[in-house]
Amino acid sequence: MFKPLKQLYNFIRKNEERQEQEDARFGKIFFGYVMIPIILGFCLLASNAFTQSTWTQKTASVVSTRIEDPPQKTGLYTLLVTYSYEVAGKTFRGSGPVTHNSKRATLEHKQEDEFPTGTNIQIACNPADMSESSLARGASGMPYFFLVAAALMTFVSYKLIRTKPLPSSLPSENY
Repeated sequence: MFKPLKQLYNFIRKNEERQEQEDARFGKIFFGYVMIPIILGFCLLASNAFTQSTWTQKTASVVSTRIEDPPQKTGLYTLLVTYSYEVAGKTFRGSGPVTHNSKRATLEHKQEDEFPTGTNIQIACNPADMSESSLARGASGMPYFFLVAAALMTFVSYKLIRTKPLPSSLPSENY
């Protein structure tokens, strides 16, 4: 007497489980496609890092420093350095962040000890446009980091997008 009810219950339960599995599969595929713009961003970062690694190294003089307050109460303070440098008799100015810290006092000490006005620092200049510069960084491995990260994310994205479909719930027609 209860056998038809039990069969109906099992049928509904299997359909709900299958729907949950389909939803999980769709979520994986969607996340795989969402990763594509992130992968492209990492490739762009790698390209920019490779380009900047070929820039000409120059010595610049610190003009001024300032500590920028964090954007929110829980953010990090930023030590910004303004510098000047000379190329072919022309003087250029640039600025950029040196470091970040959650404690303002730490940056104040760094500002006084390492970046007083007149101190020489290393910068990188764009050979195509010497007015474009950035603070020289010692991280020559960054382009490779971005490429490896992009490759790993590409592999994960591919695996997510190529998630196998669920087996059919229809019985086979082999008699």
